[in-house]
Amino acid sequence: MTEDTLSFPLSLSQEGMWLAIQITPESAAYNIPYLLSLTGPVNKEIFARTLGDIIERHESLRTTFVFQDGEVAQIVSESLPLPYGEHDFRETPDPLAAAHQFALQEARRLFDLATGPLLRVWLLQLADEKYQLLCVFHHLISDGWSMDVFLRELSEIYTAYHQGQPQTLQPLPIHYADFAVWQRERLQGPIRQKLLDHWQQALADAPPLLALASDHPRPSIPSLNGATHILELPHLLAERLIAVAQSEQCTLFMALLAVFQATLFRSTEQTDLIVGSPLANRTLAEVQGQIGLFTNMLPLRTKIEPELSWRQLLKQVRDTTLETYAHQELPFEELVKAIHPIRIPGASPCFQIAFSLQQSDQETLRLPGLLIKTLDLHNNTSKFDLTMNMKLTPEHFSATFIYSTDLFEAPTIQRLADHMQLVLEQILAQPDVQLAALPALVQISSSVQPEPPIERTEQPEENGVPLALQRTLEQMLVEIWQQVLGVSELEVQDNFFDLGGYSLLMIQVQRQLQDLLHVQIALTDLFRSPTVQTMAHFLIHGFPEVPALLQQRERGRARDEALSQQRARRQAQRAQRGARS
Repeated sequence: MTEDTLSFPLSLSQEGMWLAIQITPESAAYNIPYLLSLTGPVNKEIFARTLGDIIERHESLRTTFVFQDGEVAQIVSESLPLPYGEHDFRETPDPLAAAHQFALQEARRLFDLATGPLLRVWLLQLADEKYQLLCVFHHLISDGWSMDVFLRELSEIYTAYHQGQPQTLQPLPIHYADFAVWQRERLQGPIRQKLLDHWQQALADAPPLLALASDHPRPSIPSLNGATHILELPHLLAERLIAVAQSEQCTLFMALLAVFQATLFRSTEQTDLIVGSPLANRTLAEVQGQIGLFTNMLPLRTKIEPELSWRQLLKQVRDTTLETYAHQELPFEELVKAIHPIRIPGASPCFQIAFSLQQSDQETLRLPGLLIKTLDLHNNTSKFDLTMNMKLTPEHFSATFIYSTDLFEAPTIQRLADHMQLVLEQILAQPDVQLAALPALVQISSSVQPEPPIERTEQPEENGVPLALQRTLEQMLVEIWQQVLGVSELEVQDNFFDLGGYSLLMIQVQRQLQDLLHVQIALTDLFRSPTVQTMAHFLIHGFPEVPALLQQRERGRARDEALSQQRARRQAQRAQRGARS
């Protein structure tokens, strides 16, 4: 720590996300890219000055993350280098294509969490008065609501300076680190228990997996690589769905979710469905204008009764959604740690499919003399098996399917999208249609099961490594696990996560093993080896230096035991001579 930095604990959502990043550190899945086209004259000097004001205003934009002494902390700096650049594409053969390629590369370029800054802003010039504004935020310091805050403040400050006036935004009442400390104190005792009671009941006996047919086996550690399929829908469908929703005292979000749930039911015939959805989690007035990670992904569970009508399903979805809103304060990561859901290797716990709605009447960014339009930009990642993002503006109604390329091929997702549109059209034609009467998805591919683990037959020696060395390492691992997990007994076949382990505890195991064995171990490899037996096997056969180190320690232990026995014999002999004399 230095005089110009301050250290704070992470919020609970930040901690959960930081741990997820450690599992796939080479993925850009937690980058949030945002791209807009600007037509008209841009005052670049005012733009850079405006960006500097926003960064000075929000501590979260001057925050980095470090791991020290087994704990992760967020470090707020007094200043960081201005993360702003300009790029001129006017002399390239195809400025639009060149700018798009640049934007995609920046959307995928990783951030250094320890050094920052954790946002990048680029002004890309395509012609004399044609630009693109590219913003890339790391999710640890931002969310969807935050982007609206950023663009709104950019509008207000730029406009004031453009008019020769000082910017007049009121100081923020608190900063994000204040929220993180407050949240940790609040979510203890009775409030935490009340939230847990709700979620334990809501997710009792929940299915571990939504069995959507995939094209490929599920890997034990997902790559988070993804692709998108965009379904453009007639705007009239949205207008008609809004009318149906309002007649049942429902929001458009609830109605679209009920359509999506009906589609999933007719695609899988599964009657117990859980879909995750992001909630803003900004009930405090003090955080309404904050840039930071507040969004909480929470599971929305629907139990389908095929003989019910879609209108009845909509009412159930409404009730579930309202209950979730009332209990949104508990971060999803804390929920998982508390209820210990059944884990499927390579699948996110509780839900694998997510749903969201983005609804806006106008562009958030408004700058004097400029025509502004939001552009689509995706960085080819997917945190879940499938995410459906619905978007409604005065001009467009669309569904973007973001899917894991570990599991799905493009034609499979296109069929699902077409099927959803068919279900939506039939629901709008007859909202009281029986769920079982909705069209079923014709499956071209069947659901592929995860690859079974390889059974290992124990031999006295495997690949030249004595089995006794594995036993030595297993005992070392048992002692580490007992200390980290706080358990007194465990078997070498016990699963780390079934014993109450989670990501942060596995990081502690990783650090202790690296110190003891003097090797660099990827966290993903430990997640692939969740028992003492499989972890010992991986360490012995994955690092040639480990068997030699263990043998050296065994020889040292044997030498120490021999010396100890010799000392004991000498002491016994001296005692006998003393007794005779």
